[in-house]
Amino acid sequence: MLSVQVAPWPRGGKGAIKSLQKVAEFVSRDRIDPRTNEWAINAVKAAGTPKSDVGKAKAVYDALKKEKIYVLDPVDSEMMKSAVCMLDNCDGITFNGGDCDDLTISYLSAVGTLGIPVAVVGHSYEKSGEIGHVLGAFWDKDSERWIPVDTTIELPFGQTYPPTRERWINIPDGSVICDKGFCYRGMYPPDASKFRTTGDFVGVVDSKMYIQHQKQENFVKDSSSSKGLALFGLSLSVAAITTILVIRGKNV
Repeated sequence: MLSVQVAPWPRGGKGAIKSLQKVAEFVSRDRIDPRTNEWAINAVKAAGTPKSDVGKAKAVYDALKKEKIYVLDPVDSEMMKSAVCMLDNCDGITFNGGDCDDLTISYLSAVGTLGIPVAVVGHSYEKSGEIGHVLGAFWDKDSERWIPVDTTIELPFGQTYPPTRERWINIPDGSVICDKGFCYRGMYPPDASKFRTTGDFVGVVDSKMYIQHQKQENFVKDSSSSKGLALFGLSLSVAAITTILVIRGKNV
């Protein structure tokens, strides 16, 4: 369902720092959305199913670059689109382009949903160090280093323009893990348990089947109390009950 939020947003450096945190929030949420997961899996499969982290991250990068274009935000505004609205659809609307925020949200969400640690990276190219651009990075366990990825430029995969300042935000906890001129690429991803008391559970089921299963469970409970199971025979196996559930689910 499409949801639009409109609110005042600070300009300049304060707005950029706030935007980085908001990008991290979007990625933390969208990385566990089944629609993001589906898109990412399809991208990796289309690339020949690479096994390495670099191969998977490159497959997502190539698919995103092929499907989406870079476009600026509306005048005097900060518009952010979720990965779902970019990669799938929101009430029938699919955005085929966006600025650095949107493309980074989509890229990091798709890489993160594949089980690869990711981070939001803010860059400044000014002497003042004021953040003005956002990109992403993923952790490659084979080389034990972070690989920055900018989906808005035409440099080769894994290369970025040299910044005067970097600000890194870890996903999914949103903690700032580095803020200086250049962040060491070998810094290990933080232990999530230090920032989050629990992880995330995501259950994906067919809603019709799930509802029918609940109805069948309630029926069995009610039938047990009234000895209604005698209609089926007390020797009815669990496997047979499961089969009945499946058949009833298909007939809904």
